Amino acid sequence: MKNPREKQMDEAVKLSTDILKAMRTDEWQAVSVDYEKLLPVVKKLTNLLKGESLPRVFIRCLANLEDRTIKDGMNKEQLSKLKAADARAFNKMKQRMRKDNKSYAKDISAYRENPVDSADEEASAANAAVESGSEDEDQAVPSMQTARAVPKAKQAARDSDMESDDSQWDMDDSEVSSSESEDERQVGFSRWLKKAPTKDEGSAKKTKKDRSQRSTPAPAPAPQADADEDDGFTTVGKGGKVAKKVEVTAESLNKHLKAIHDARGRKGTDKKETVVMLDSLLGVAGNALQRCKVLMALISAQFDESSSQSYMPVEQWKRSQSSINELLSTLEANRQLSIFETADAHDGDSDVSYAGEEATLRGSVVSFIDRLDDEFTRSLQTIDPHTPDYIERMRDSVPLYVTIARAQSYFERAALQESLCRVVLRRIEHLYYRTDQVNSQVEAAAAALETSGESRIVSGGDIESVVHGLCTFLYQHADPLLRMRAMLMHIFNHALHKRYYVARDLLL
Repeated sequence: MKNPREKQMDEAVKLSTDILKAMRTDEWQAVSVDYEKLLPVVKKLTNLLKGESLPRVFIRCLANLEDRTIKDGMNKEQLSKLKAADARAFNKMKQRMRKDNKSYAKDISAYRENPVDSADEEASAANAAVESGSEDEDQAVPSMQTARAVPKAKQAARDSDMESDDSQWDMDDSEVSSSESEDERQVGFSRWLKKAPTKDEGSAKKTKKDRSQRSTPAPAPAPQADADEDDGFTTVGKGGKVAKKVEVTAESLNKHLKAIHDARGRKGTDKKETVVMLDSLLGVAGNALQRCKVLMALISAQFDESSSQSYMPVEQWKRSQSSINELLSTLEANRQLSIFETADAHDGDSDVSYAGEEATLRGSVVSFIDRLDDEFTRSLQTIDPHTPDYIERMRDSVPLYVTIARAQSYFERAALQESLCRVVLRRIEHLYYRTDQVNSQVEAAAAALETSGESRIVSGGDIESVVHGLCTFLYQHADPLLRMRAMLMHIFNHALHKRYYVARDLLL
């Protein structure tokens, strides 16, 4: 069992070595991740060492990072050759080195006077530091230099002996039986003497060598450049079955859509391929009803694609927002269509002949809005607020607010009270903590982007009346939990704008 000191030492050496390896291949995203793990390990190790020096591999890691990021650096052309994530991680590490290396300036300067070149020497120095600090130092431990002092001639002789031993085990059954019969005929000490190979044994070894050469597969001939001549071959798919081209039409759309629904959540289902298939189905949708069905399945698949990650990547989030906006636009252009949770399932083929009559679909638009807003909040919690990525991400709050306002208009028109209360609360969450000056600009941008018309809940005016109208609607129609949350946000907004007496009255 290793003591805590040894565990932290091994972890620091491992992470430092991984950083050095990733730095050689310009994998700066991996460098940033390992560096974040390394700092708390070194902090614990410093407390355990009690004034002793840190492992040299860690100091070498800091020195090399400083050289690569600050002294050498990268120009715009070199950064453009990296991946976007690696370029951002490189700039982040450059800032971290200027800040963090000040604490280890003495150790780094001492290292530069006597640098350690090989990783093996670093690991041995770290192991020696751990063993010197442990209590069990009575037993003598051979040094690494003694282990390296083995002559090369002895090592080569040892390797040749091992190869000869291995060759003795590669005999066929016939050779084994013949050697056993000869050993039985010899008695005494003579059966263990080294014998010269007979003519039969030599021919047997030659036959075995020829057989092994024949068993080695010859390299496959290069394919001909002429792709038009297939020589009668047929392309086959998985399991040896002939791959057929699947033609998707408006008539067969429901069949393919049902197959995608059945495969969702099963083990081995490719989520990216599902999104691509639904995109192709969206292109062949024959009417608004089919388009709404495919869009709902596509939005769910897009959210499933990033379910295993800490937050939804920005590009995927924007594609999901675009799909939700497209669904809302379809519903705004076809007001005879409505989507809600308690509608009857619409799985038949009657939507092929849809001609604009009233129809309902089973689904939950408010769930899409909730998930989109939650993924946006989760990304802000994960991204470093001191980076340009955070500022770039904050700019998506206005398009998200527009999507929420469009969903509110749809729920008002469709008279879906419960969904309307939930989306109104989401709208208040984007307004209550900002000043009226900022909110006025957000509302102006939303009015320029929004195409769903006026809302009956908010009749315009200043921002104070907008927040008051939204909160008053929840006071009258929402359940107690939503009313309480709306009241707390209303109180905060009053206090933010120095309307303390109004906030006090609401709080009491």
